[in-house]
Amino acid sequence: PHEFLFQPARHGIQSRNPRFRRMAASDLRTWRNLQPPSQETTMKYTLATLIAAISASAFADPLTLQITEVREANGNLMIAIVDSVDAFDDKAPPIASLILPARLGAVSFTTDALPAGDYAVRVMHDVNGNGKLDANFVGMPTEPYGFSNNASGSFGPPKWDAARFSVDSAGTTQTIALSH
Repeated sequence: PHEFLFQPARHGIQSRNPRFRRMAASDLRTWRNLQPPSQETTMKYTLATLIAAISASAFADPLTLQITEVREANGNLMIAIVDSVDAFDDKAPPIASLILPARLGAVSFTTDALPAGDYAVRVMHDVNGNGKLDANFVGMPTEPYGFSNNASGSFGPPKWDAARFSVDSAGTTQTIALSH
């Protein structure tokens, strides 16, 4: 029932933004037809790709995501960055999505590949590694999740307006505390 909250790239980074897409294209071609790599391999490839992409890029609008309240080191953090109401409601693909290995405490990620504009972020901690947000029999999530602005909804995900934030030339930091 809550699979609509997040549909990430199978591995690594996926993006509608051509600048972001070019940075990760070789990594995606390599991973497209492979079985899921181990968590250690995922971490190495993801971090190497992101470090290379970030250091090689010269875009002006940095976004830093700080995911807090990570209570287990198992699984991955699946992150979707969206730029519209339709993308937030899963009627369009996210502008970028990525998978980062979970780490107790907090995980941070910074990119400057996004142009200035309005965005929202969805995060889920896929503790058991099945690629989806698990829910109980009434549809309540059983795995940690969070949204930008720490937005929350009643009887479902928050609305776009509650999670929306602006990225500008001065840069933006979003701290997202996972709900358990």
